[in-house]
Amino acid sequence: MNYGSTTADNKITSWFRSASGADSTEAKKMMSFYVFLRKEVDKESASSVSTQSSASKTKSSTSSGTSVTIRLDFSSKSQAQQFDALITQFAEDLHAKVEKL
Repeated sequence: MNYGSTTADNKITSWFRSASGADSTEAKKMMSFYVFLRKEVDKESASSVSTQSSASKTKSSTSSGTSVTIRLDFSSKSQAQQFDALITQFAEDLHAKVEKL
């Protein structure tokens, strides 16, 4: 799914609302987190492509990773379980797409 535009952000927020039953404030937080992760992956992918390109020209290459620390607070166990289910589904969808590459 595209991201970065107001229209795309609204679609992503709507998806999180319908998938989790969260209110609009929580869905917006989930959307922001999702977009943040997507941007990090895109940066890492771009870096990987340029590193691979550079590595083919030189004998050794070092790569620096990206580290992200995230703290999640849930007001109830059921909210934590809903979030876990969403992330699990997201991971399964991602793995399926990677397998098709």
